[in-house]
Amino acid sequence: MPKINAARPATAVTVNGPRKVESLGRWLNFEATPSANEFQEFPSLPLAARESYAFRRLPNNARRVLDVFDRQYAEDRRANGRLWSPYPELAKAARVRKASLPLAIRQCVTFGFLRITRPGDVTLSLDRLATHYALTYAPIGDAAPTDEWRNVCPDDALTEAEMIKSREHTLRYRRRTDTQANNSLSDIKPWLAEGISRRTWYRRKERRNLSRFTLAPSR
Repeated sequence: MPKINAARPATAVTVNGPRKVESLGRWLNFEATPSANEFQEFPSLPLAARESYAFRRLPNNARRVLDVFDRQYAEDRRANGRLWSPYPELAKAARVRKASLPLAIRQCVTFGFLRITRPGDVTLSLDRLATHYALTYAPIGDAAPTDEWRNVCPDDALTEAEMIKSREHTLRYRRRTDTQANNSLSDIKPWLAEGISRRTWYRRKERRNLSRFTLAPSR
C-alpha cells in the first residue's frame, strides 16, 4: 500500500468559478456545480444495443452520424421521428466527409438503428423538404421503441451492408467495367458508360455545345 503524507492535507482554492484541488502535489480541475449540458453527454443508446452484433459491425462513420442524432434526441426527447440536419452541419458535427454521409446513413438504417419517417422531397415551388429520421431504440411519441437492431441477422446484415458499401464505392471511386452495368446506368450517369469522370464528361459536353455555334465571317 503506498504511503500518504498526512502532514500535507488536500486544500481547495476557488479561482474564477472552477475549483482547483491540490492533492498530493497534483492539481485537479473540476467545476463546483455541474453544468446543465453535462448530463447530455451520456448517450441514450442502451447497453444491450451496444453489445449487439449490429452495433459491432457498424462502421465508424455510421457510428459518428448516429451519435449526432443521439445528441439531438438528448436535447429534446420529443423530437424523435423529426430528427434532421443539413449535410454540411451533419458532416461538421460528425467529423465525416460530406460525400460519405449517404453511405453512413444507409448503414445506420440497414443495421436497424435509424428509420426514415419522412423522405426528402422537392416541392412545386422548388423548396427542399429535409429527410426526417427516428432512433429505433427510443420511443416515438407514445409508441414504444421498435428495436429493429434486434432483428438483424449476422449473415443478412453483413451481406446487405457489404453490397451497399461496394455499390457506393464502385459508383463513386471506380470505373465501371461491366458492360451490363454501364448500359443500365447510361441514361442516369452517362459518364460511367464512357469510363470517364463526371467533370470531364460535362467539360466535353460544353465544348460540343459551343462548337455548334459558329461566328459568321466579318465583312
